[in-house]
Amino acid sequence: MAERGWGVLRYDFSGLGNSQGNFSQTNFTTNRFDLKAAFDFLSSAFLPPDFLLGHSFGGAASLSMANVLPVKGAIVIAAPSDTHHLASLLEKMDPSISKNGIGSVTIGGLKHSIDRQMLDDFRSYDLRSIVSGITKPLLVFHSPADEPVGYQHALLICGFDSVQDSYATHSRSLISLPNSNHLLTSREEDCVYVAKITDAWCRNVQFP
Repeated sequence: MAERGWGVLRYDFSGLGNSQGNFSQTNFTTNRFDLKAAFDFLSSAFLPPDFLLGHSFGGAASLSMANVLPVKGAIVIAAPSDTHHLASLLEKMDPSISKNGIGSVTIGGLKHSIDRQMLDDFRSYDLRSIVSGITKPLLVFHSPADEPVGYQHALLICGFDSVQDSYATHSRSLISLPNSNHLLTSREEDCVYVAKITDAWCRNVQFP
């Protein structure tokens, strides 16, 4: 996206990558706080962002904040349609999280401790209802081969299971990524393709 002329702030959620913090003490609420902090930083130091773009957990956070923050739209990659799924996924990866109150999972090749409070927080949100009420354009990328977050989540985000007016009257575009994995690391050209389509969409989509 930067090579295509966009100013981009790329960051890790608290406790992940190069960010400070204890990941086991984070949750969906803190993910939303992190996104708001990033938005506020860009707004004060440079310009307010026009779009939110997130992958997986970041996609879920972007969906939940699309109507809250004054952006034109959101782009999500391999995003879940509900946070209850995230809780169940982590619980499946290590049942001791619920049984003993703490466990560990591997995310992006790195092992992280997970506290049960994270699962409880995920289950306290009704992301499905939030998504159905988004009034801004959405661009959704997802692979039919995605195992951690199945393709049905993309269909739900785009409203293909519903005839509600809230879905029908707003722009939601789904781009499939055949044979790609969840992290988009199985095919070198995937990230380039996602950036190319995102660039065109952001420049041409009609916004309310």
